[in-house]
This record gives sequence, C-alpha cells and structure tokens, in this order.
Amino acid sequence: MAYETGTSSGVLVGVNQAGGLGLAGGKSSSGLAKKVKPPAKESVGESIAIIILLVVAFNFLGGVLMLFFNPFIGLGVAVGLTIVVAVFFAIKGRKNKDNQQRRFDFAMLRWRQSWICLRCGHSFLIRTPKTAS
Repeated sequence: MAYETGTSSGVLVGVNQAGGLGLAGGKSSSGLAKKVKPPAKESVGESIAIIILLVVAFNFLGGVLMLFFNPFIGLGVAVGLTIVVAVFFAIKGRKNKDNQQRRFDFAMLRWRQSWICLRCGHSFLIRTPKTAS
C-alpha cells in the first residue's frame, strides 16, 4: 500500500544525569503517502467540548440567578437550560452523525475505486461512484 510504505514512525527514550526519564515520538509521511491515504472519520471531541462548556455556562448562570434572585429560580433556569440544550444537541448530533457516516462511506468508496501510478504519482478513479445524498 502506497500510503503505508511512505510513512515511518519512531519513539525516542532518554535518561538524563539526574535519573529523569524522557519520552518522545513522531510520525513522518511522504507527499505521496499523504496524498493517497484513506479517508479518516471525523472526531467528536469538538462537540463534546462545546456541550461541556455550555453546561458549565448554564450552571454559572443558574448560580448567579440563585445569588441575586430566588434560589429556586436559579436552580430551575440552570437545570431547564441544561436539559433543553442537551436534548437539542442529542437530536442534532444524531442527524449530523448520519450525514458524517454517509460522507465517510462515499469518500471510502472513492478511495477504494482509485488507483495510483507509481511512475508519475497520479491517482486514477476507475469508476465514478454515485454522489452521496
């Protein structure tokens, strides 16, 4: 596989005079390996970070409302906003996950149907797959 042969990785371990241990690692890919690597699935880390940030913000807002107004109002606002936003993101995330999976499947199909010329480095698409809807 062209994307695997052009990729190398390594690990470096070192000890200093005081007995401290150091560890480093790296990965290097050739231009050809980067060009022909298979598509990668999108990460969900950004969505999780946004949800955590919003929960913290709503709880902060609820705490401020508890201090300046009625504690029950602040608690109700914090819990209510957290539940509403959690349900909204759950519904949106489910729809987005389906779209991401469809895009990934289409990109994987294109990748599987492509071939590379090892002489010139051009990649050819044998069949044009139907577009993802």
